[in-house]
Parts: sequence; C-alpha cells; structure tokens
Amino acid sequence: MNDQGHEPRRTEVDQFATTSPPRPAVYGYQGFSVPGVAALIRHTPVLDADLVVGYLEKMLWVEQSDDFRIRITPLGRKLLRAVEAERPEDLPEPTVADVVLEPTDPLAWVNLTGVVARAGAGLLVDGYFKVESIQWLLSATTMRRVLVSSRHRTAKGDLAAMSIALATIPNANELEIRHTANPEMHDRCVISPDGQVQLLGSSINGVGKHLTTVIAPEEKVMNIYRKRYEQLWGEAELVTPQHPLSED
Repeated sequence: MNDQGHEPRRTEVDQFATTSPPRPAVYGYQGFSVPGVAALIRHTPVLDADLVVGYLEKMLWVEQSDDFRIRITPLGRKLLRAVEAERPEDLPEPTVADVVLEPTDPLAWVNLTGVVARAGAGLLVDGYFKVESIQWLLSATTMRRVLVSSRHRTAKGDLAAMSIALATIPNANELEIRHTANPEMHDRCVISPDGQVQLLGSSINGVGKHLTTVIAPEEKVMNIYRKRYEQLWGEAELVTPQHPLSED
C-alpha cells in the first residue's frame, strides 16, 4: 500500500485485521433429529450468508453512489493496484493469470471480484450459483449472463429464489440467468467477451469457505469451453423474473 502512495491509519489496519471476510450461508438440520424431517430441510439455511457489499463498504473499499450504484473507492483502487503489483513481471496479464483463493485470506473476495470484473460483460457458468450472489454480481462487476444447472437437488428452490430476486432487486433487469439440465455442464468458469476463459475451482458460494483456484487453460482448451458453453447458453431456459406479489 505504501508503494501506491497510501499510508493507512491505525484504525484502517485494525479494521482489516479484525474484520472477518463474508461468511457463506450455513445449511443444516436446525436441531431436528427425526430423519424424515431432517431430510426435508437439510438444505434450509441456518445462518444467512453475510453480504459481500456490506463487507467491502465496511473496509472502505467500495461506496454507494447517489443513484444506489456501487463504485470502488480511491483506497480500493490502491489496494487492487498493490495486489497486482506483487505479481512477478513475467506472469501473464491479470485476465489470464492463475489466482489462489484461500478461505483464511481476507482478500479472497476482492481477488475474485477482480477476476470477474475484468471479464467484463461476459458469461459466468456456475451450476450451484446462489441467489445471495446476485447483488454482488450486479454491484461489483459488469457480468450480465449467468448459466446455472437445474439438475441438482436444490435447483428448484434456487431457481424460484432467483426468479423473485430478479423481480425485486434494483437493476436486476440488467442480469440474465438461464438454466440447463444438460449433464455436459460441469466445470465452473468465466468467459469474457474477447474469448478468454478462466476455470473456477469451486462455486462462487464456496469462496471464503474452501481453498480454490482460478486457472486459465491453454488456448485449445479455452476454445473447447467457450464453444460448448456458448452452445449450452443458447439452448438453456430463461429464469423469468416473478414478483412475489404477482397474481400470475
């Protein structure tokens, strides 16, 4: 940070050291011991996920504008420059560099945000993408397409929640989510408009919870992922916004 012309105050250092990264949602049985009942609610959140934007605001890395948009602060820009400056000069550009996201790293979400934001208005492929990540995606990135899976056990509830979120979250009409039951959709990745592909080691909702990586494959592999996932996107079904108070 000093190399970027910023000398943090004591309070900023203490804030960074004592503030835990956003916690993902915790799912469990909520104390039920009857197997049949437990099976019905095993995917019910016991604790909701922490809001990523709230964490970034608390750290003074982003701020809300008058029109309720999120923008990075001067401190946030210096932090990103400092993180990128630590990369050896012979590494590829950030759009194709590998990134390790450790669960204990308070910058894990910052680094992930940088990866997704640099991909621009591309395509996020994440079979287990959760509704809790929609606000983060809208406010901190320009990613506007998300492809999810409708094959897993919680897919029906997840898609219903996304449908409501798309109808109620401000500016959610800018985001298009589609779902597919095609078993060929397996690996998670980010595809940028210029064709760059980065593979995600875990679902977005696993960041901060599990050790994972973001890896850029070789060009031949990129082409395979890009062609196949764009095809799956074209064949997928749209998640239609549905307001909870709608009569339909």
